[in-house]
Formats: sequence, C-alpha cells, structure tokens
Amino acid sequence: MQTPRPRLRLAVGAGLALATLPATAMATASPATISTAVSRGATWIASMQGRTAAGATGTGALTDGSLPGFNGNWAVTSLASAGTNAVDVFNSAAPTNVTASLQAFTNTTYQSGGAYASMGTLPASGYVAGAFGREGLIASSAGLSVTKLRSDLSLTASLASKWRAANGDFGAFAPNSDGFALLATSSLKLPVGVREKIVTNLLASQKTSTTPDAAGRTAFGGWSYTTGTSGSGDIDMTGAVLSMLCQEGKTTADTSIANGVDFLHRRLNATTGGFGTSTENSIPPNNVPSAAWALIGLKACGVDPQSATWTTTSGKNPVEFLLDQQRLPSTPDLSTGSFKYVSTTAYPAAQYDMNSTEAATRALSNYRWSAPVPAAKQLTPPTVNSGTTVPIALSVDNRAGDVKFCEVSVPAGTTTLGTLLSTAASSSIPSGCVSSPVFTGSTLTSVNGYANGGGKTWTLRRNGGASEVPTNQTVQFGDVFALELN
Repeated sequence: MQTPRPRLRLAVGAGLALATLPATAMATASPATISTAVSRGATWIASMQGRTAAGATGTGALTDGSLPGFNGNWAVTSLASAGTNAVDVFNSAAPTNVTASLQAFTNTTYQSGGAYASMGTLPASGYVAGAFGREGLIASSAGLSVTKLRSDLSLTASLASKWRAANGDFGAFAPNSDGFALLATSSLKLPVGVREKIVTNLLASQKTSTTPDAAGRTAFGGWSYTTGTSGSGDIDMTGAVLSMLCQEGKTTADTSIANGVDFLHRRLNATTGGFGTSTENSIPPNNVPSAAWALIGLKACGVDPQSATWTTTSGKNPVEFLLDQQRLPSTPDLSTGSFKYVSTTAYPAAQYDMNSTEAATRALSNYRWSAPVPAAKQLTPPTVNSGTTVPIALSVDNRAGDVKFCEVSVPAGTTTLGTLLSTAASSSIPSGCVSSPVFTGSTLTSVNGYANGGGKTWTLRRNGGASEVPTNQTVQFGDVFALELN
C-alpha cells in the first residue's frame, strides 16, 4: 500500500484551555535564525543529489537526478518551501556526475516506464488515495502540472476513478490516505463536496479514549494512521490532521481542533521542547519528523509554537527543539545543515538523515506540505492536439450530501459539457456518476434527478475557479469540472 509515511517508526490560540508550563525564560528564535536554518537544510538536501544516503559518491550513488534516502522523494516539497526550485537542483559536475535536474527526474517517474506510470491505468487499483495526494504535493512542488502529466495521466482524474459515493471516500478510509489527498487540494483542484466528505471522515476518526496507558497518556483528541475512535493517537499524524482540517477552515474555536492541539500539548517535553517523554506506538520521543509534523499542524491552526503556552520550564519550545537538532559543526563538512533524527543520532545515518532534514526544513519554513513554484521555473505540460482523448475529472454535487466524482475520457478541445455528461452517463469510472442530464436551451438545468428550483441552480466550477453558468463549455486537457446545485 503506497501511503504517505514521511517519518520512520522504530522495533494557542484563544479559547484553548491548555495548561501553560511555567517557563524560567522566554527564549524565542528570531525569523532570521529560522530562515537561516531553513536555507541550510535546503542546501544540504540539494547537496545530496548524486550521492548515496550516507553521502558517498561513486558506487551505489544514483546519477538520475533523484535524492537518496528515506523520503528523498518528499524532499522536493521541502526545497520548494525554502525557495529552491527543482529545475535548479542539478549537480552535474564531478564527483556526482548527475545527468538530469530534480525536476526532470520527478517528471520521468510519471512517464512510460517510470515508477508511477501506471497511475494512468484506471481505476488505479494498485494505489490508495494517499499515493495521489503524495504525488500531487511532490509533482506540484517540482513545478509540474498534476492534471497534465501525460495526455493520458491526470492525477485528479485517476483519483476520481476510485471514489465511493456511498461512503464518501476513495476506498478503505484512513487519515493517512484520503487525508493526504485533501492536503493536495490546491494542485489536485478537489471539488468542495469531496473535501467536505473527507473532513467528515477525519472528524469521525478522532480518538475518544480517556483511559491512561502504562505511561499515563490518554489518546483523547489525537489521530492515528488508522480510522476509528478507538486505539492510541500519534504525535505526527495528529499534527498532519490538524493541518488538513485547518486548511479547510477549522480553527481552534472548534472543539475538534482544540482537543487535537491539547493532545499535542500533553506530549510537550518539558526539558527539550520536543514531543514525547517515552516511546509511544513504537516511535521514540523527541524525534525530529514527529516534531516537524506537529509543528506544521500547530502553525496551520494559528497556534504560536513559541508562545508562553508552548514554552517549557527549561525555556524551550517546538521551534527551538528543531533548531537544536540541526548539525552545525565548527568546521563545515558534509553533515552541515542536516538534522538529526534524535539528539544522539550520529552522522551519517543513512536511514534517517534525509527524512529528518526534509521534515524539519519544511516545518520551519513559511509553508506546510508544498509551496508554489514561480511560473518561469515550471515545466511546460505536454502538447495535446485537439481531438486527443484525455482523462477528465468530473464531480456532480447536489450540495445536500449526494456527491459523485469520476473519471471520464473524452476528446480534448472538441467536447462540450453536454457531451461530457452524456459520455459520463454511459462510461464513467466509477459508473453511476451521471444520469439524465437535461439542458434547457444551452444551459444545464437538471442532472442526476436534481433540477433547478427552490432558489437553487446548477453551477460549474472549472479547475477550482469561480462559479459560472453550465452551458456549452469546451472541455480541455487537464480540466477538472465540478457541478454544484447552489
């Protein structure tokens, strides 16, 4: 199962009722200090291109433009957050002898023969929703258009092919799967009704147990990688879900968010400013990737991680904890700028260094899970001639709980909305997406048994844009069409 797992497991705001740890000194890191740490982290990540995960060149080092180590693929999002564009990461000189930029390498993973080429073979049964979310974040951070990766590959259309309307999910729901698709909304252009269904499922998966474990910890308010309210919560996944929900408009005024923030606060380490005091769910305390995810969640929800509430008795906070883990030897070497997994992790630690550094760099930046790429640094999508059959993502939402989402293959540039709907009625993936579309003149007035009336009319959002009257719009390569009865 290819789910996003950007860290390893080992064998506030107003209205929050959080207990503030009495701090002997408020030592907050300045924006300049944080910015410098982000820049150093990005420099280390880029320097690893053409090396092994342990930093060596030569035998075992890949020269295809990729980044080594666990979560090397995720590191492109961290570079983007630091303002380093994937197209500019190209260590072609000796001793690395890299043959392609990081952007070019990322693009090849979606082309014929690439690691994710089969994402275009529908209904993409070999992938869960989180895989499309992960690749949406990675590809967009590399400067690629995720709905135009190939003439026959739109990540959004492929994801839509997995939608289960009756369940409001893309398969067996899990925060680590559907939730990461939600995080990639800005690039996938997910329709609002689909996003609302994911939010509902996330809220239903918040842990409710108030029974302490052997270490005295309760799961209440947290989230884990699995669905359901029972079981224990994870520090990192709670941070991730907080960022998912606050992206969708939730705030610390919402009970679910307040409880999630409190879950993290209860795990704040009074000595280090990191998270955890003992191993929980097989994850060691005070590890950098977990702290990074927690920090991302706090910032996404408007919580100041350097406030008095998050400053410990030793004067530490989650930001300073991450800064303390960055390697800055007095004599610069290959380790400079990287982050330790835990405070005792020596360099090189091939299993951990990239994971820790990409997570910390992104968490300390001004972004969350991806960052915009300047137009001049984006890769031009493939040219598709008019009449070429392409995959289109289509949703039909009555705004009363009935949300359909599907892939429809139609000729680009010559297909109108009416033809798109009639084609979907007979051959969408999944089936049952569209029935009985009715046009009055050139305007759509009824579909799936829901007609204009009672102050509501069908509207169309194209690629996440503003609402417009659904008439005879022409379908283009890469389109995401969202019909809503508003």
